[in-house]
Parts: sequence; structure tokens; C-alpha cells
Amino acid sequence: MFRGARVCFTGDAADLEGRPMSRPEIEERARRAGLVPVASVTKTRCDLLVAAELGTQSGKARKAAEYGKPVISVAEFLTAEPGDPPPQPRRDRARKRSAPGRQTAAARADEAAAALRLQRDGLTQAEIAARLGRSQDSVKGLLSDGRFYAAPGDHPEREAQARDAARLLAATGGTRQAIVARLGLGKKAAETEVSPVRCAV
Repeated sequence: MFRGARVCFTGDAADLEGRPMSRPEIEERARRAGLVPVASVTKTRCDLLVAAELGTQSGKARKAAEYGKPVISVAEFLTAEPGDPPPQPRRDRARKRSAPGRQTAAARADEAAAALRLQRDGLTQAEIAARLGRSQDSVKGLLSDGRFYAAPGDHPEREAQARDAARLLAATGGTRQAIVARLGLGKKAAETEVSPVRCAV
């Protein structure tokens, strides 16, 4: 078990004294340990299954066996100290530089704020697109991001993703693109290097 690991739970958990633990309670325990709770066992977005009863034949346990994911007991989970994450594969330095046309998170946030200001000034999406040299589809995305950056609390699901991204970034020290991909936030988010981390603190 390592910091930043994506962990899934199955069964009715109990603490070391036998007291029942609700799913939100044990997931919060995971977050405090630097782990990222996930709802299901998948091949690429889950690293570990914690089972209330080892040997269970729950759907999650069968998936863990199918994908070769480790399974530990609740007691092991509660007493383990997460270690360092496995080393990330080295990437060519040249590929780390922003490719032509790719935005940094800061640049994206600034452009999103500008688009939102123009909309509040009464401009239509077509007019905003012409002013910023963007397509109308791009402007829709910028306005969505701008509203989130301005008031994260109005978008609870995206804010929760942002907080998970911030915890994962702090725990693993990974790149923004790696965090976005690890949390399954979508190809577009990875391509533009827009991370919700800036809004998660």
C-alpha cells in the first residue's frame, strides 16, 4: 500500500475493536492516509481492494482477481503505514515542454476568466469566440471552467475531483498530466494541462 494508491472497499467493515465503520468513515480514513478512494475495481483505475471478509466472492473481489489487484483485510488496512509510491517512468525532457497550441493551467485559467468577463459584459458566445480567436465550442469549455474557477463550491462533483487531485499531487509529486489521467478526468483535461488543483486549496 503506497501513498496515492487508489483503493476500493467491499463488505461491511469494522474497526480493530469490532465497531462497525460506515463506508464514508473508512473512505475518509483512506484520504487521511494519502490514499484515493474509488467506487469500483477496474483494470486501470484501482490499485488495491480492502475486503471486510477475505475470500469473499463479491463482484469487486472477482474483478480484483481477474485484474490481478491485491486484496487486503480491513485490519491490515487500518494498521498499515502507506509507503512511498512506485517510481514514475522517466519521460523525455523534450516531451515535457508544452507543445505548440497546448496551454498551461495558468494560461487556461486566465483565458477562462477573460471569457467569463466578456459574457458578463453582454457578449454572445460567437462574439467572445471572435474576440479571443477561439471556436464557439472552445468558448463553451472556457466559460464552464471560468464559472468553476470563480465559485468551486457551486460545482460539488468537480470540486471533489479537484480535492482528490490535490491530495494525489501532494502524496505522489506526480505531474499534472499524470494526476489528471490517473483520476480519469478525461483526455481534454490532460491535453490542455488544466488541473483542478489550483481550485482545491
